[in-house]
Amino acid sequence: MRREADGGAIGGLLRSRTPALLALTLALAALAGARNAAATAEGGAIAVIVHPDNPLTRISLTELRAILLRQKDRWPNGNPIRILNWEANSATRVAVDQAVLKMSPERVAAYWVDRRIRGLGTPPRSINSAQLIEGIVERNTDFISYLPAHQAGARVKTLIIDGKQPGETLYPIKAQAQ
Repeated sequence: MRREADGGAIGGLLRSRTPALLALTLALAALAGARNAAATAEGGAIAVIVHPDNPLTRISLTELRAILLRQKDRWPNGNPIRILNWEANSATRVAVDQAVLKMSPERVAAYWVDRRIRGLGTPPRSINSAQLIEGIVERNTDFISYLPAHQAGARVKTLIIDGKQPGETLYPIKAQAQ
């Protein structure tokens, strides 16, 4: 009876392995975040990504700013735009905040506090892993996010920003070389 009450042998195995799996997952996410920070710190382009079935192929910085600030919240098909940000002080997020929003991390934080106080919405979710971001965007047609361009794979669509693709001269979203 005890085996049934506590989930049986499989439940016990999962409980005993869960801390190790969690630790491994967190370690891999931290490693991925460190790799992304290093690549972004080198001054690389940052790709804006959507699901491959999203009809959008190009966007202006002005439109992207409105989306990231949740001033525009619907795709042309009427579905809600779902945004994934990087953690607030990650090199990738700081570069996007500066290039697209024209704000410092402190100003972005104040913007979201003001929006929340006024009942105008909450900030987008934050994740610090290119692999997780790409996986979520790949599986969900309504998401938009960004990541170091060299990590944007074929599973997602990279948008053209103001007529330029990542890596082209005058592409507008790049991390500042440190």
